Amino acid sequence: MNRTELTFLRAEKNSLLQLIEETPNDAVITLGSLQARLEEVDSFLDKYSTQQLPFEGRITFREKPVLGSHAIDSAFTSKILDVFSSMIAAKASSYQGELNSSGKIANRDAYRLNITGTTAGSFGFVLEENPTDQERMNGRPSPVESAITDCIEFFNVLQNNDEEELANIIDQTDNRVLGYIRTFMNYLIKSKATCALESGLRSFRFNSVSEIQNSFQRIKKDNIRELEQDFIGEFIGCLPSERKFDLRPNDAPYSTLTGKISIEIDNVDEIAQNFNKFVKIHVLAKQVGNGPIRYLLKSYDLIQ
Repeated sequence: MNRTELTFLRAEKNSLLQLIEETPNDAVITLGSLQARLEEVDSFLDKYSTQQLPFEGRITFREKPVLGSHAIDSAFTSKILDVFSSMIAAKASSYQGELNSSGKIANRDAYRLNITGTTAGSFGFVLEENPTDQERMNGRPSPVESAITDCIEFFNVLQNNDEEELANIIDQTDNRVLGYIRTFMNYLIKSKATCALESGLRSFRFNSVSEIQNSFQRIKKDNIRELEQDFIGEFIGCLPSERKFDLRPNDAPYSTLTGKISIEIDNVDEIAQNFNKFVKIHVLAKQVGNGPIRYLLKSYDLIQ
């Protein structure tokens, strides 16, 4: 049982209730048949509606590789779905910590996607996660569901012209995941294809190849500048729950350097214990396009 089948069963139940209400009482055989089917549908709904069903999404394609709703180029399909699946698996795996720059994606098999159907309208596919471990999620989104949802959000932000918003979401995206996003978009461009992704109430759509090209320029490596820097100053603020810090630099005592704290620093609370003490901090400075410079605190040392 998947979510689509469950939706059809619920719709069938509503239709059966309507038919039973409209059927005359003297149509005993018809009523008996309808009520028997209603009992079967209710039995299925009682069994499955309380379980967390495998999460599914829909991806559709248009333009050169697609012949209306009739066919899609097999070589394109094989490659683009492989890249898309790797992107989702990498995003899902990144929730457990920073990914290696290369090699096998950790726990890759747990984040696989299955094709369970094709979509109507254009040519696309219904993708469903493996049902592995679904009962242990306790109603929370699975890693695959979160990964697809977050990738939809990433693409929606990418279509906007807000550099601050783009910088925020890039900060939240593992570098290897960002690499898969680039690969996915680049293959669409090379294949002269567009795509749309839908999952629940969330969706995004690239309407043209030129739109993908413009969006791709914003996340190219040469548009995201990174530089490791050292500063000397005093910690004057820290929010452990949000992993944020404030530092007053020695060379600019009337300004505040604000940034995030890397997961490499285990005990964030110790920063508050070193307020107003001279420290040397090591940060990763990142700038997306012409947006503001953002800082990630990698390490710090007290200056005696």
